[in-house]
Amino acid sequence: AEYMGGFSRMSDLASLSVAQLRERCKLAGLETKGKKAELLERLEKDEEELLAEEEKSAPPKGRKRKPAKAKEPEEDEQQDEEEEEEEEEEEEEEEKKPKKKAKKAKRASTATDYGARENSAQPFGPCDDDKLKIMSWNVNGLRSVTKGESVFGQVLRNESADVVCIQETKLQEKDESALNEDAIAADLYPHRYFSSSVGKKGYAGTAVFSKIEPINVTKGIGNKELDEEGRVITLEFDKFYLVTSYTVNAGQKLERLKYRVNEWDVAFLQFLKDLDAKKPVVWTGDLNVAHHEIDIADPKGNKRSAGFTQEERDSFSKILDAGFTDTFRNLNPTKEHCFTYWSSRGDSWSKNKGWRLDYFIVSNRFVESVKDSFIRGDVKGSDHCPIALLTTK
Repeated sequence: AEYMGGFSRMSDLASLSVAQLRERCKLAGLETKGKKAELLERLEKDEEELLAEEEKSAPPKGRKRKPAKAKEPEEDEQQDEEEEEEEEEEEEEEEKKPKKKAKKAKRASTATDYGARENSAQPFGPCDDDKLKIMSWNVNGLRSVTKGESVFGQVLRNESADVVCIQETKLQEKDESALNEDAIAADLYPHRYFSSSVGKKGYAGTAVFSKIEPINVTKGIGNKELDEEGRVITLEFDKFYLVTSYTVNAGQKLERLKYRVNEWDVAFLQFLKDLDAKKPVVWTGDLNVAHHEIDIADPKGNKRSAGFTQEERDSFSKILDAGFTDTFRNLNPTKEHCFTYWSSRGDSWSKNKGWRLDYFIVSNRFVESVKDSFIRGDVKGSDHCPIALLTTK
């Protein structure tokens, strides 16, 4: 196993589950049936054949694998049931789950292949002196990720971004000064700003940690009713405004959909335009929308789910059309399986059944300053993963 920032990445085939080995076989165009030992033998033999080809003196002609035959849904279900039974046997699980739960697991596992998680090859650590690195992360509760060995502190030290934007802190004002300084890498980030919900306890909230002292800091967007939940912090720097937001969620039953698109999005767009009239804007955070079908693993099944309704997607398009650019999609217009959020239900993270809800949006005239916009898909600690932006100073 190889370690980085306290997170393990397993490269040993023997450590993989039966389902993971079958996925490897599928990608290699190999037979996917059989027990774990058979799958391992098949993959190892395939690897030996590839190495043998590379060792030939003449350049290899290029080995084409036959694509795995598409299975009907009934075949998928049957294979998933076999996988569950074999994994239970080989991993010596205590007993089978109740029938209802087993059916739910089966439905989740019959989804299509969602591809490998996007995980940037950008090196960890400080960036070059002529660049600026900004990181954003919905931590789903800042206190929860700063307990014990502090996953959050490890990530901050490993990434060593110049500015860190945080969403869904779930803090109250009294909690802000009580956080352990080691847990939030206070020695790296002397400038720390919080905006917490004043109404609901343990709800929403944002924060920004910075190595660089900003010119000015504001909380909210200047609308008392919309600012009660601590969703926005803005830092002014020499060349741009940095805005982090935890955008309103439309709700499981879409009970806040109208509020989201007719009030929040409208007011927030005007806020961005007012800033943009003075200097370029860098806007980041959990924006609670998967803009296009490429930004969600299961678009057909989520047409009326919060974050993927046509109303939210159209509203987000209006914001971009007003003079702003989605930096990740601008650099990766057709790249698939690039998600930043995975539900805690149905083993979504391991299947990469996710949503891209976290963004770096910049003023159109700032696009040339962007050197990279990337996703740390292998970093765990929340139901979201960190994202980061590299710009010229």
